[in-house]
Amino acid sequence: SQSARSDVPRPVWMRMIFRCFSAVNTVAIRVTRSGPFEPVMGVVILLNAATIGLEADKAVYDIDTSSPAWSALEHTFLSLFTIELVFRIIVYRQSNFNSVWGWLDLVVVISGIFTQWIGVQGAFAKNFSILRILRLLRLARAIKTIPMFKTLWSLVRGLFSSIMALVWTFVLMCLVLFMFAVAGKELIYNDQTLRADPVIQDL
Repeated sequence: SQSARSDVPRPVWMRMIFRCFSAVNTVAIRVTRSGPFEPVMGVVILLNAATIGLEADKAVYDIDTSSPAWSALEHTFLSLFTIELVFRIIVYRQSNFNSVWGWLDLVVVISGIFTQWIGVQGAFAKNFSILRILRLLRLARAIKTIPMFKTLWSLVRGLFSSIMALVWTFVLMCLVLFMFAVAGKELIYNDQTLRADPVIQDL
């Protein structure tokens, strides 16, 4: 009976949907796993950061954020981020959400859809602006894939790996300064001769 069911031809619309999904899946795999994908998305995020900065200072630069051109630019960014998220979900599926970046992308895209395409305003729209700024953190992931930024990424990674050493260095410096301060007080403040010295009094 199972073989008989498999021999039944599928409807045309079902075959078209299957072909479309297969084509989208193939494109998603090729695009997402290509070398330029991460750097290109990094450039897109950087351009989006520039628009966020201009929008924040729209009064200074005399920018009309309600103009059709500006709206088209915002819709373009949201469309690119939506396509990126869909491609990542198609390729990586559940593993896309094993890191905080996947969840951040999902929240930003859904928030953008509600605020820009559905038209939800108010406090939700303000929170979306904050989320867009947080999305700039993804630049770190994009920068490390660009060859010209390899040295910069090595410096950043080295800085983060040496944070604890810097913290303990600061603690040691504070301890040394405290020891010298206590020693100076004992040697100078408690010595009547030194306390009478005009130079010491000026200090």
